[in-house]
Amino acid sequence: MKNYYFKEKIFKITDHYAILDDDGNTAYYVDQDFKLLGYKSTISDKNKKLILTIDKEIFSLFQKFNVNFIDGKYMRVESRLSFFTRKIDIDYNGEDLTLRGKLLD
Repeated sequence: MKNYYFKEKIFKITDHYAILDDDGNTAYYVDQDFKLLGYKSTISDKNKKLILTIDKEIFSLFQKFNVNFIDGKYMRVESRLSFFTRKIDIDYNGEDLTLRGKLLD
């Protein structure tokens, strides 16, 4: 299994940082742009070639993210209301996946 590491600033307007592999080499770059509402981020490989973009829907009760890959695939990640558990629905190119966690985990 590969591990990746990054440091993200807490207070920021825009953010640009590298994601490092186990050996400390740059594997990816993350660029977050300033938006008054919402969230937009791009992830590039070590050669700065775009891999995917992430957008957060502004007007939704729970968090919803749309991930668009450069090869045309997409993924939609949605949080759901639940008590004492965390539920997230993922639609990856028409395939559904549900993640569930416990409050204390």
